[in-house]
Amino acid sequence: MRETSDQQLDADSLIIPTILRIILLLDTDVEIAQQLTLDLINTLKSTENRFFISIAQLYLGKTTYLEKDSITAHNIYSNLRKRLNKLQAAPLLLLLNIQVGDLEFLVGRTKKALNIYKNVISTATIASMPRMIVLGLRHLGDIYLLQLNLNVSQDLYEKAVIITKKIHDHSNRAYCLQQLGSIYLAQKNYVEAHKTFLESLELIEHFKIRKLNLTFELGQLFLNLKDEINIKMIYQLMRTNIQKIGTHNQLIIFNAQKTLFEEKYDLARELLEDMYNKKDKLSDTALINVILLLFQLDLINFNQDKDEIILEDAEAHLEEIYGHCKKLGYVGLTILVLVLKALWIYLYTKKSDLIFLNLLTNAWELAEASDNDYIYYLAKRYERKLKRVSKRIDNSDLEEILFFIQRMIHFYQNSKDI
Repeated sequence: MRETSDQQLDADSLIIPTILRIILLLDTDVEIAQQLTLDLINTLKSTENRFFISIAQLYLGKTTYLEKDSITAHNIYSNLRKRLNKLQAAPLLLLLNIQVGDLEFLVGRTKKALNIYKNVISTATIASMPRMIVLGLRHLGDIYLLQLNLNVSQDLYEKAVIITKKIHDHSNRAYCLQQLGSIYLAQKNYVEAHKTFLESLELIEHFKIRKLNLTFELGQLFLNLKDEINIKMIYQLMRTNIQKIGTHNQLIIFNAQKTLFEEKYDLARELLEDMYNKKDKLSDTALINVILLLFQLDLINFNQDKDEIILEDAEAHLEEIYGHCKKLGYVGLTILVLVLKALWIYLYTKKSDLIFLNLLTNAWELAEASDNDYIYYLAKRYERKLKRVSKRIDNSDLEEILFFIQRMIHFYQNSKDI
């Protein structure tokens, strides 16, 4: 009996630290997070702690779908739902529903995911569970943000921030403030973006992974402001943070962006190509970001040298970005890249306007089918501009789409741990 009690004590003492480690690893190494979760479940089998077994099963489902195994994840969630119904554990059932919503979104069933989150908010409101309301609002806001529906997502995050203040939920408040800062940045409201990012940064001093993402976002702000002093400051801050958590992707990407800003184009290409050659070690969003920056470099080099071979490289990079976005199910990004392809063909190749219009038509039809209202508006706007005489399409339109694609890549990066 004493030996059993000691085993129980050892297992209990490991639970919280292991779960915290799993949460951190979701940002950096999902495979290790999944193995840790399996080890925790095996450890907990010797106990009767059904609550923590259920928590571990939740993370097993999450790591499984992040590893692109949606069928197994569905089975894990289905079995867990039966267990939670028997336990009558309402908060855990709502957490399960949120993760099922995440999974539905990742496999492309956006409307189903939206309905799940709305039901979570409704149920949590009736049951007076403010933390669950916040999670529902936050996840709902993330989907609208990934559709570039900035006004709706802003409203949802603002509602969540109000609740988090009342219940002292600093982590979710910091997250929602960071997303609001990203929205202000996309709207080019740099004053509010700066203010909101700093407020979030103050709250998450001890959350190193999200702090790194937020530092990266501050770097994007200063790059847009062409603030050379703060760009250098952010780069040094990122180096300090990265040394503490052991991941280099964002540092190298930001350094490449910084060298582009400084017009050190050869160095930027060297950094990006070295990163691309190690693409097996990159996250999905980091790889797309690297290829997009290489595409931008292609355009810069072509405008300098007028070498047609560079355009072949640009086309190859565009096709690769499109392929990755489509394969990963990033619907909004896929549509935006289609629009980018259309604008690139119109501005840089000798192909007919019909190809340009066909690509735009494909883009707005996809946007309409997936309820991406703002992206639908963008694609239709460029279609209309082609038919005007006084205001035709130019490089500013291409830069606008590149800006939105970069923003959306960051939205995906920030939202992947929901």
